[in-house]
Amino acid sequence: ETVFLGMGGCASSGISEEAKVEIRARVIQEFEAARQVDVETIEQLKAKLAEAIEAAREAEAKRAAAEAAAQAGSAWQHGAIAEMETTTPVASHPFMTVTSTGSLAGAPSEQALREELASKREQFGDRHPDVLAAMSSLGMFLEAHGDLAGAEPLLREVLATRREVLGDQHQFTLMSIDNLGALLKGRGELNSAAPLLREALAARRQVLGDDHVSTVASMDRLGTLLKTQGDLKGAEPLLREALLTRRETLGNLHADTLASINALAALLKALGNVEGAEPLLRESMVAKRREVLGDRHPDTLASINNLGALLKAGGDLDGAEPWYREALLSRREVLGDRHPDTLTSVGNLGMLLKARGDFAGAEPLLREALELGREVLGDRHPNTVTFTKNLIKLLQKMGRKEEAAEIAAAASTLG
Repeated sequence: ETVFLGMGGCASSGISEEAKVEIRARVIQEFEAARQVDVETIEQLKAKLAEAIEAAREAEAKRAAAEAAAQAGSAWQHGAIAEMETTTPVASHPFMTVTSTGSLAGAPSEQALREELASKREQFGDRHPDVLAAMSSLGMFLEAHGDLAGAEPLLREVLATRREVLGDQHQFTLMSIDNLGALLKGRGELNSAAPLLREALAARRQVLGDDHVSTVASMDRLGTLLKTQGDLKGAEPLLREALLTRRETLGNLHADTLASINALAALLKALGNVEGAEPLLRESMVAKRREVLGDRHPDTLASINNLGALLKAGGDLDGAEPWYREALLSRREVLGDRHPDTLTSVGNLGMLLKARGDFAGAEPLLREALELGREVLGDRHPNTVTFTKNLIKLLQKMGRKEEAAEIAAAASTLG
C-alpha cells in the first residue's frame, strides 16, 4: 500500500503533489531572499547618492549621481529578474500561480525561459547573477514538470558558480544547495542528496539562526529525506523541531505548519505510534477543510487519505473505509483518474477491501491501479512495483496462482 502525503500541485506531470509543493516552497524562499537583498542594495545606493550630491560640487555631484543611478538600476533589474526564480505569495508569481485545485495557471513556457537564459548569457556572460537566476528558474520549471534529468545539470551549474562567486555560506548559494539536494531526493539519489541537505541546514543554523524560515525549511527537508532512507530516529527530532518552530512563528493554520503536522504524523505512523499520529492528522484535516483550503483542495484530500491509512494501520478497517472512499471519489473529480495521487487512493481502497475479505471488490481497483500506474508512472516506478505486488498477493489469496505467477514473471523481466 502506498501513501502520498501530498501537499498541493503545480503542474500536470507524473510527479507527486508532495514533490510539487516542495518546489513551490523553494521558489518562494529564494525570491524572498533576493527581494530583501535588492531592497537593501537600493537603499544603500540611494544614501550614497544623497551624500554625493550634498558633499560635492555640482559637476562632481552629477557624475556621482549618474554612477549611483546606474548601479541602482542594475540592482532593481536583478530584483525583477529574481522574481522569475523565486516568489512572493504563490498566487502572485508568474511561474507558480496556482488555482484552488492546485494546478498551474499563467506559467511561462519552457521555450520562453530558455530564450530568457540565452539572452542573458549573451548580454552578461555565464557568471552574472541575472544569468544564474534565469538558469535556476529554468531548472526548477523543468523539475516541476517532471523533467528531473533536464533540470539537474542546470541546478548543478548554478550551485558551482555561486560557490565560486558568492562563497559557500551566501544565502543564494545555500538555496542552490537546497535546490540540488531536493532534486536528487526526487530522483531517488538519497545518498547524494543527504550531504547537501545537511550542509544547507548546518550553514543556515549558523548564519540565520534556528528559527529562520529557511532554516526550518531545511530541517523539514532533511527530516523527510532521513525518513525515506529509513532513519526514523534521525528524522524525528528534526521534524518535531520544525513543527514546534512553525507553530510558534507562523501559527497553527499556516500551510507550512500543516505540512509539518502531516510530515510528523507520517513519521509517527512509520514508527508504529498510531496514537501519536492520529490527533495530528485530524488536526490537519479539520484545519484545511474548515478554515484554510476547503473540502476539495489536493492538500485536504491528502489529509483525508492519510487519516484513512492511519486508521487501517491501527486495525480500524470500518473507520478507515469512509475516509478512503471520500479521498478516492474527490481525487477522481478534482485531479482525474490518471493522477498519481488518484492511483494511490485506488490502490489504498483496493487493499482495504482485500483486508476485509472483499476480494471481488478489491480486484478491479488493484487492476486499475496497476494498469494506469504502468501507463502514467512507468513499470519501474516504486508505486507501480507496489501495485504489482498488491495484485499478485490478491490473486494468490483467491487461489489464482497461475495468473499471479504470470504477472510476477512479467514484472521480473523488467529488472
